[in-house]
Amino acid sequence: MKKSNIIPLLFTLLTFIDVSTGASNVFNVVSFGANPDGVTDSTAAFLKAWQAACGSAASATIMVPTGTFLVKAITFGGPCKSELMFQVAGTVVAPADYRAFRNSGYWILFKKVSKFSLVGGTFDARANGFWACRKSGQSCPPGVRDLIMKNVQNPIIIDQNYCPDHQGCPTEHSGVKISQVTYKNIQGTSATKQAMKLVCSKINPCTGITLQDIKLTYKKKTPATSYCFNALGTSLGVIQPTSCLNR
Repeated sequence: MKKSNIIPLLFTLLTFIDVSTGASNVFNVVSFGANPDGVTDSTAAFLKAWQAACGSAASATIMVPTGTFLVKAITFGGPCKSELMFQVAGTVVAPADYRAFRNSGYWILFKKVSKFSLVGGTFDARANGFWACRKSGQSCPPGVRDLIMKNVQNPIIIDQNYCPDHQGCPTEHSGVKISQVTYKNIQGTSATKQAMKLVCSKINPCTGITLQDIKLTYKKKTPATSYCFNALGTSLGVIQPTSCLNR
């Protein structure tokens, strides 16, 4: 299956807004300094537009007009005061070099927002360089390794059934397949009794997961537990808690 790094957003997330009523305030990212040339970093401008809209007492729209906007790793955080629409008429692109993300773990993150719609446009993650790196097997992100955990919640986790607050989430199957992930030399203490949780898609199991030299304990050095669902891989060395991977 051919991988595409262009994601057309022709759907609405968390459709709590009646679009026919419209938003009383429009915050255009260009008015906050964004440049549609696809080269200038518009991250700060996008964040300023979001903050202004998020603080609005009336329903608001963040407008991304036609053009190409370069945005680095960014978090759009809430809670916000009113209903929000993020309307994209143009294209939002990631940095061409995936190394620009460093250890952020994400490109665009919407966090703690409700009554929110994301409409139209294109988000281009520019993943060609990353996939070329994966195919070459050289100089790629190594996975998670050589870490000391101190009272950390969920030290090792993959959760494709993630549901905030465990309520109100639709029952859907993930179309994302996770593979070739390594957890190596991770030691310390877990704030949750379940220190290892690998819950993968029902239709796209995780494959090629490697656990190597893992030693995690729960409070007062009591044993921690592990839980896996549809996670396939191998275990090497000492694994505490006991590996739950299927081969």
